This record gives sequence, structure tokens and C-alpha cells, in this order.
Amino acid sequence: MKKKNIIIVMGVILVFSMGVYMEKHFSFSRGLVEGTQDVLRKTHILSERLVKEIKQAISTVKITSAIILGILAKGNIKNRLVKIKK
Repeated sequence: MKKKNIIIVMGVILVFSMGVYMEKHFSFSRGLVEGTQDVLRKTHILSERLVKEIKQAISTVKITSAIILGILAKGNIKNRLVKIKK
């Protein structure tokens, strides 16, 4: 009878320790998933900011290019008019 009780107690201890191990493992996994979600959320926010800044830079380049082309075209037209008048 004592041998049977010892086996039952060992089984209970084994099941309990497995439960504790699984709970710790589950908590670690849950923390890992939550951490990954947080990183993805921050990455998404940073990528949105980067896209916004790139769009602003492209707009600035377009405006600057238009101004430079306008200045060059204006000078070119003046040179042509001077040549025609001569």
C-alpha cells in the first residue's frame, strides 16, 4: 500500500511541476508575442513617419527643380530674343 501511495504522490508532484513549467513557458511565450507586437507597432509608426518625410523631400525637390528650370528657361528665352533682335 505504501508503494502505491508513493507512486501517487510522485505522480501528483510530476503533474504539478509540469503545470508550473507550462505556466512559466506560456507566460514567456505571451510576453514574447506582446513584445513582438509592440516592436511591429513601433516599426509601423516609424515607417509612416519615414514615408511622410520622403514625400515632403520629393515635394521640395519638385518645387526646387521647377524654380531652377523656370530660371534657366527665362534666361534661355532672353538669349534667343537678343539673338533675334540682332
